[in-house]
Amino acid sequence: MSKYLPGLLILCSTPCFAASPYTVDLAAGLISDDNITNGRDAKDIEDDTIIAADAGVSYHHPLDDHSAITGHLDLALQQYQDFDKLSNSDLKLGIEYRFQPDLHFTAPWYFASLNWGQQAYDSEFRDNSYIQLGVGLGKRFTDTISLIAGFSMHSSRAENSLFDVDSNRFYINADLKTAPNNTTYLTLQLISGDIISTNVPPHPAALNGINWVDDDAYPSLSSPWTYRLDADTTAIQFGNHFAFDSHQAVDVSISRYDSDAYGNFSYERTIISAHYLYRF
Repeated sequence: MSKYLPGLLILCSTPCFAASPYTVDLAAGLISDDNITNGRDAKDIEDDTIIAADAGVSYHHPLDDHSAITGHLDLALQQYQDFDKLSNSDLKLGIEYRFQPDLHFTAPWYFASLNWGQQAYDSEFRDNSYIQLGVGLGKRFTDTISLIAGFSMHSSRAENSLFDVDSNRFYINADLKTAPNNTTYLTLQLISGDIISTNVPPHPAALNGINWVDDDAYPSLSSPWTYRLDADTTAIQFGNHFAFDSHQAVDVSISRYDSDAYGNFSYERTIISAHYLYRF
């Protein structure tokens, strides 16, 4: 699970009810993606480096000693260095409810969230609005080990309907606090639903009859077909979060995605990211 915005989860990975109701989070970083096309074969695979910047503001409102509601507004920007038509902005508005029946240190807490967002791309096809619903629980086992598990649904509707995406995700995240200011984490995700993939000639026969578009996001590729397939994806992320103080932190992670899709297609993808975080 990504540890940077929204929320700086490592800095507040339990139902911590802050003294100030407002928090402002900033993040900046670099992302390396070795398969931005979700390509199957070597001829289809393109990599890129992305400059990322995020800003978010949250308002936390305790309902009583056991529950609270948090609203947040986040803006994320990504600038692709080679395939700049994939550059995008993501404006998201969300609300989360948390409830902890028992206030003991190791007692579990539960949460439900609703997010609505709007993504704008330099590519004419990909502009979309989306909605996300999620539920889950968290638990501290000791003062160094904690776990969060959940289920979420994502549904987006794009300018071109081929880029509409619906998916369901189960995830489990484990945090290990290795030092007072350092946390190592591991996340497993099981994702079922749509993926977007791009292929260049010669096109596999298995794609015959599949809707596709001649994608404007890859002008350097010859006749790129981009299409949507139903897939099952397993993702594993390993990362480390180091806090300089209560306001600043650095987060580094590596994620591996393996997808099995319609037509016996398999896709592999590795994403490496490093972010500097600041909370006011």
